[in-house]
Amino acid sequence: MARASAAPFVWVAITALLVVAAVAALQLFDNGQAGDAGVGAAPDAALAESADAVPRTAVAPLPGAQPDAALPPPTPATAPRGLEAYRAQSEEDRRRLGEAYIDLERLWQQGRFGGSGPAARQALEELVEKFGDTQRAACARYLLAKQAIGSPPAERSKLLPEAARRLEQVVESSPEARCDNGARAASLSKLLLATFVYRHDDSQRALSTLRELSEIDPEESDNLGVPIALRARAILTEAGQGDPSWPKPALDAAGVQLR
Repeated sequence: MARASAAPFVWVAITALLVVAAVAALQLFDNGQAGDAGVGAAPDAALAESADAVPRTAVAPLPGAQPDAALPPPTPATAPRGLEAYRAQSEEDRRRLGEAYIDLERLWQQGRFGGSGPAARQALEELVEKFGDTQRAACARYLLAKQAIGSPPAERSKLLPEAARRLEQVVESSPEARCDNGARAASLSKLLLATFVYRHDDSQRALSTLRELSEIDPEESDNLGVPIALRARAILTEAGQGDPSWPKPALDAAGVQLR
């Protein structure tokens, strides 16, 4: 009974941690200055800044879960290994598609840097339909899902099932596809799944996914340049599920970047 009564409060608090930076992320996305990685979407007041944000807030612990073993602290980096993989995947798609690659890149540029309006969404939808087995398609699916999650509440509730389907498709069918900054689209998708989908009906799956992300290559970062592993560790720590060996200054630094 203690677990059942505590979990809703924990996930309400985690939601508050995650939503503070959505507006800032959207502004970066809309003007094409979000870096080479992720995606921005226009949230409402409840999603104030970013689905990736982790501001610091007091959170009650989830009972029954144990902290992970000690892990080396992830630190921000430029992801050279990820960028190498990204470039190799891009070159493979270019070689395979030939002249059609020009159309693929045109749609990506329109969707990625065209804001969050209908024209940009249409370009990404067309990219997924025409070039669904490419690296860009995995990142486009993630982007479309994140835009849906950033919609106003009434609209978001209708769009969330489709967003979850897109994210799970990325995880299942494109586990190694890299986006522009070298991060795996699957890693970015898992973070959204844990914090906006699994938390509603399977809190243990959400925690398990966050623990998995806490151990990934620290060079994989989100659209704000914060390592995904560090983001996951900060969420777990705020939920009372972190590892005491994780250095607090590093977790605090991630929060400072988002204020």
